[in-house]
Amino acid sequence: MSKQITNMEELFQQLWAKRIKFLLISGTFFFLTIIYLVFATNWYTATIKIIPSEPNDNMMLRQYASIAALAGVNIPMGAASQHYFYPEIIKSNFILDRILEHKFKTENPNIQMTVFDILGIEIDSSEADWRFKLYEKTKKRFRNSFIKTEIDELTEMIIVSIELPNDRIFVKEVANFIITELDKYNRIYKRTKAKDQRLVIEKGIKENLKNLKNAEAKLVQFEIKNKDVTSPEKKVYLNGLQMDVDIFYTIVKELKKQLELIKIEEVKQTPTLDILEKASKPYEASKPKKIVLLFLGLILSVLIAFFFVLFPVSTIKSYFNLSKIINK
Repeated sequence: MSKQITNMEELFQQLWAKRIKFLLISGTFFFLTIIYLVFATNWYTATIKIIPSEPNDNMMLRQYASIAALAGVNIPMGAASQHYFYPEIIKSNFILDRILEHKFKTENPNIQMTVFDILGIEIDSSEADWRFKLYEKTKKRFRNSFIKTEIDELTEMIIVSIELPNDRIFVKEVANFIITELDKYNRIYKRTKAKDQRLVIEKGIKENLKNLKNAEAKLVQFEIKNKDVTSPEKKVYLNGLQMDVDIFYTIVKELKKQLELIKIEEVKQTPTLDILEKASKPYEASKPKKIVLLFLGLILSVLIAFFFVLFPVSTIKSYFNLSKIINK
């Protein structure tokens, strides 16, 4: 125990004797840490939260799907929970190409910038082939590094985070632009789906109108030929003909109702997303973590100074020279 105390006293005496060197070395490295943190690029994160929409856009259509199925009309219903595909849609070329080509507001109200500008990539001055490579490389980098999506397992909420350097307004504008483009994609998807459904329903109406006319013609012919229906067999046959007319009439009637609903769905411009939280201007940089790095820089500076004070350069050189001699 006394030897350990003696060694510690010798260590502190050695450090105190070389305290100026210790302070110079640690101070130099700590100053370099501060310089790095002052000039380091600040990255900012903006987040949007999308609530899963209730799959009610096809509710009315489902009411008549079973009736239409009786007539051989298969109405396409589509996916019930499209929001599960939002993370993939957000990272698709449809969205990313629009992000890369759009100019966004910045903290300077007189300047608008693209993603290439904010990243310091001069794509316009490049040759065509190299411009294409830069564009695709930036898009891949954006997809893999700058945009993150996740679905909360409990609430099924979609959380989208955008992280970009230098400008807080810019990153907020990019995040909210994603909402606009995702809504635009949904509208195109729904219009296309509604158009497909309309074409199927129109075809079903046409076919069932033909069937209705045929059933009515058979009923009329039977009634003309059999004005006095008394036998049980003829009554059953007559009831069957009347039932066919009623069925085809009901199908045509309901399909026409649904046709009007689909036409409205095809042209309506209501928002398709339920947004819990739009992106707001971030007040603090998400990275670098300057307080943490400053603390680590202080510790590292002390350790480096400690090493150089206890093990001078001459001692280190002597050690390596001795190692070379032993190895020979």
